[in-house]
Amino acid sequence: MQYDSLIIGSSPLMILEAIYLTISGKKVIIVEKNNYLGGAWYLLNFFEHKSIESGCHIWYRDKKVYNFLKNEFRINMESCYPQPIIIFNNVRLPYKWKPLIHFFSMIKSFKRKRSIINFIRTAKQESSIVSQYFYPKSGSVELMKKLFFLVEKMNIKVIRNQATKKIVLNEGALTATLNNNKKIHCLEVVAGSHSELGEVYYDGKIEHIKNNFENSNHTIHILIKGHSKKSFSYIHLIGNDKLIRVSDLTFQLNKGCKDSLFCIQITDDLFKEKGNTADTVAIALDELKRQNLVIKNAEVVKYKFSNYTCQYRNFEQTKNIKYKIGSHVRFLNTINLIYSFGRHIKRWKVLDKNRVIKSYF
Repeated sequence: MQYDSLIIGSSPLMILEAIYLTISGKKVIIVEKNNYLGGAWYLLNFFEHKSIESGCHIWYRDKKVYNFLKNEFRINMESCYPQPIIIFNNVRLPYKWKPLIHFFSMIKSFKRKRSIINFIRTAKQESSIVSQYFYPKSGSVELMKKLFFLVEKMNIKVIRNQATKKIVLNEGALTATLNNNKKIHCLEVVAGSHSELGEVYYDGKIEHIKNNFENSNHTIHILIKGHSKKSFSYIHLIGNDKLIRVSDLTFQLNKGCKDSLFCIQITDDLFKEKGNTADTVAIALDELKRQNLVIKNAEVVKYKFSNYTCQYRNFEQTKNIKYKIGSHVRFLNTINLIYSFGRHIKRWKVLDKNRVIKSYF
């Protein structure tokens, strides 16, 4: 079967791209290497509690995107309470100070020019007219469920548990080969920042798309006995040797539950030393106590480990592929959810001129 677009990956941005292309009349297929959809934003079940956010998430400040999600998807945003913070050298600071701290760290360690450019880009993104951080009332769960709903309603073809092994360009048409040797014929490939392309054949040449490095997020969901005073919403612990991020997901528990749920991203060093063990949970809880994020006599009721691994492509190879066959392969930056949305809203609205999405909600 011939498709107009092959979407590699199923992060929120890639799903939205598939939805809008479908609305515009394109025949679209999504290929996802995992057995679930959502990328780093996938949902998991925490024992009897269903559809819980799998990681520590924050929505960056962008009024245009907030309004887009509210108007098109009926997602109501609420001001985060308390507002997100960073903990740096045991000092609590507003989250919006994070780029400044990274900037001084770069200067101190004489980081390369590209790091400075990345800081300037991040600082520009952070300087939004929205003064506070907002998050959906039901969390990112609400957005993900609506995206999954639209994929089903629009009959968008999805193949799970398969990665792209090879892409061949021949006379203006593309053929993608998956790990199971299934072939997909299409006119264009749309890839995200972490999409794995394998080998790309064009003009008699072969480009082996390699990944610069692999990034693994090791996460623990910990259920703490009893309700404690809400002391934080989202925290990034900079330079901590045990914890990286912590978010309070108590509001996503089943109604009537009298306990508290925290999502904790631990460091690679802690994971390598202790792994998915009760010792790791105990160390994480002790650090929460030391940072005064939970009460001193807090007790763990249940816990669950999860892991999400993504690949980062070689920048120069990606640039070369875009130059050689850019009209057939489109790369979308999916590293930051909100700013990724912001770059495509205008184009999406043109594709959905009849407001099809709004009619579903």
